[in-house]
Amino acid sequence: MLPLFDLMMQAQNGKAMEALARQFNLAQDQAAKAVAALMPAFSAGFKRQSSNPFDFASLMQKASSGNYQSYFEDLARAFTPKGMADGQAALEQIFGSQEIARAVAEQAAKFSGLGQDVLRQMMPALADTMMGGLIKEMTGQMGRSAANAFVPEGMAAFQAQWLESLGLAPKKADPLTEQMRAMFDNPFTKAMQDMFTPKSGEKTEAADPFSFNPFMKSLQDMMAAGMGGTATSADKVKDEAAEAKPADPYSAFVNAVFDSGLDVQKSYQQSLDAIFEQWKPKG
Repeated sequence: MLPLFDLMMQAQNGKAMEALARQFNLAQDQAAKAVAALMPAFSAGFKRQSSNPFDFASLMQKASSGNYQSYFEDLARAFTPKGMADGQAALEQIFGSQEIARAVAEQAAKFSGLGQDVLRQMMPALADTMMGGLIKEMTGQMGRSAANAFVPEGMAAFQAQWLESLGLAPKKADPLTEQMRAMFDNPFTKAMQDMFTPKSGEKTEAADPFSFNPFMKSLQDMMAAGMGGTATSADKVKDEAAEAKPADPYSAFVNAVFDSGLDVQKSYQQSLDAIFEQWKPKG
């Protein structure tokens, strides 16, 4: 699994930032800065909306039931009336409410120096694209592309400079996170395919995500094993990482799947967390 920031950069065959820049009349580095500023919020939203396996399965079922994969392949479709409507629905799914989405745009605008209106208009397209990218990864439709493979030769250093200027930086490889991501190289991915790829004549939505047994069985086995047991490509990770077994393997799994891929200034992360807490449902 790619972190969310890298996933966005892989969209439209690596031309996502070019498409966003053209849509909003921005320089490509400004478009990338906007995405970088919003990724920590999307990461937090995805994680909060996947607090248990049922919610995670519901989220992925939603992603698989619409046109989201087409938006990942061509961002222009995300800006059509249908794409914007799907994006607004995805935003509400990810953040829980439009109020949170608006507050996130305001905070990201202060952080990045970009216009709040531009960020608000961009967010539905980003939601479309990430939902499509996630389901393509989880169903094995994307290869294990190297992170930042989209960056043209000679541009990697430039990208690092403006990320640093924002108080963001690409995360260093974390052995435990890599172990969790390695699960998608094994039969777990096949179970996801079975769950989210509709068979001929079948409807793409189900009332109960738990009715898709292959995926839920794989997730149950993963948590029961506490990330140990069955040999997978994850066993190739360094010994110290393999020995690390968190108290809650499901949380580690969700954190790996929805990792933003960026190290964020503590004050900015706190401001985003405060938004979610402020609009947290009562009771």
